[in-house]
Formats: sequence, C-alpha cells, structure tokens
Amino acid sequence: MLENKPTQENTAKPEKPPLQVLTRPPLQNLSYENLPQPIAISTQNPQLVKIYSNEIFEFLEATEEETLIKGDYFLLHTEINHTSRAFLIDWLVNIHAKFKLYQETLYITVNLIDRYLSKRMVTKKQLQLVGVTAMFIASKYEEIYPPNARDFLMTTDQAYSKQHLLKMEVDMLKVINFHITFPTAWRFMEKYPELFHNGAGILAEYLLELGLIEYMMIKYRPSIQAAAVICLANFLQNKSFTWKAEDPNESLIKECVKDFYKIFKSSSNHPLTSVREKYMRKKLDVVRLEEDAQ
Repeated sequence: MLENKPTQENTAKPEKPPLQVLTRPPLQNLSYENLPQPIAISTQNPQLVKIYSNEIFEFLEATEEETLIKGDYFLLHTEINHTSRAFLIDWLVNIHAKFKLYQETLYITVNLIDRYLSKRMVTKKQLQLVGVTAMFIASKYEEIYPPNARDFLMTTDQAYSKQHLLKMEVDMLKVINFHITFPTAWRFMEKYPELFHNGAGILAEYLLELGLIEYMMIKYRPSIQAAAVICLANFLQNKSFTWKAEDPNESLIKECVKDFYKIFKSSSNHPLTSVREKYMRKKLDVVRLEEDAQ
C-alpha cells in the first residue's frame, strides 16, 4: 500500500511579505487649506421635516374640525358645570407634572374629556374618574413608558377600583369611536419655529396651557389658539412686535389673542394656580410679565 508522504511543496510555509510601516507627513507640513472642515450643523429641528411641513399642516388644518366641540355641552348636565371642569383640569395638570408626561399627552387628555362629556351625562362623583381615564388612554397612546392603572388609581386616593377604570376606558373609547389621532394646539405650535426666540417659546406654552382651564377657549380651533399664543407671547416680550404671518383667519386670531390676554391678566388672582406654579418652577418670570401687562 502506498504511503502518502508529504512533499516539499505542501510542507513549506508561504513566506509573508515584509511589514510596511505607513507613515504620514507631520502636521506642521500640512497646509490649513487641506484640513478637514467641520460639518455645518443646521439649527432647525430635523424632526420638523421642513420640506414637508406645508403639506403636513394643511392636512392637520383640514382634519382639526373633526374633534371640535360644538355648543355648550354643560346644558345637558345637572351635577357638573364649567367650574367643575376647571377644577378637574387644574388637578390633572398636577398629575401630568408628577408623572413627567409629554405636553401632547395633556392636550389629548383635555380633548378626550370634552368629547366624552359632550355625549355622556356624568355625576360629580364620576367626574374625577373621567379625567383620570382620559389621561390613562392618552398616556398609552402618546408615551413610551406610560404609567399603569395602579399608578393612576393611587392619584385618586383609591376612590375607584381597577374595574371602574377599565370599564370607563371601554365606554370612553366607544363614545369617541376610538378616534385618538387628531391635531392639538400643541402640535400646531411647531408651525412657527422662527418666532420662538427671546423666551417667547416658553411664554407661549404657558399661555396655551392657561387656556386649557377655561371652557370658553374650546370654541377656537387648535390652529387658531396656537397662532394666537405665539403672537401674544412675542408681543408681551416685544411691544413693537407685529404679526406678519399671512393667514385667512387673521380676524379670528386677533379675537383669540384678546381672550388669551384676558386670561393672562387674571391669572395672578385666579383660584386655580397649578399652571402658574408649574411654569414658575420652569423659571418663567411670570410675576414680571403680569406686572408689565397691567
């Protein structure tokens, strides 16, 4: 039997080429013209997708009518009124801040409350359950890590059970026909990024949130409210500011600005202070602005 003896060819290891050390010219020999230049960073938020913003806001404006409340729905209620709603939302502002939720969540919550109360008659005892359920739904829709049912029930001092919350959730979703995707005034604020300067941005947020407490403001479309607070905030910061945005609803915006201005001037004496205290914690000089507005 033949033996497979290794030959010289297949036993010899291939020789490796000698290592070549790559060198580069010293830094002092490089001309400044050839140095890499820093990438120009845009000051605009890429999430605003400026190239599509006009189409986006045209679509939002076309759909905002779908979730508007027509008329005074409190005429249908016997145990709750505008004051009851104001106290509920003022309390929810604190809950919203406690859980550190997104601003959009608060605006969705208030819209769900108004739409539900416009079609369901509730008692005073059920009103807090309506509010906490609306925020429960809004959180699950908007937040990445929403608080669970137990967290929300604890905010009510265990006034309701988990079965109460889940039953109200099912009924609320049926009443609003599972329609949770809609434009809010907070979303329309992104339409005017160029006017967010010299502190006008946070002041506009404050004005808009003050409007959530007042029932009379639901007569204005979200796009009108957003334009109005942007205009008013810039005016309060700069008395010579003039609204230059071309808008077919300019007269309606001016009317809305007047209502927001009344709300702002009365905020220092308002019995419900959650929004005011929230923005004072954000270092907004509310007192000085109120004194200047007088």
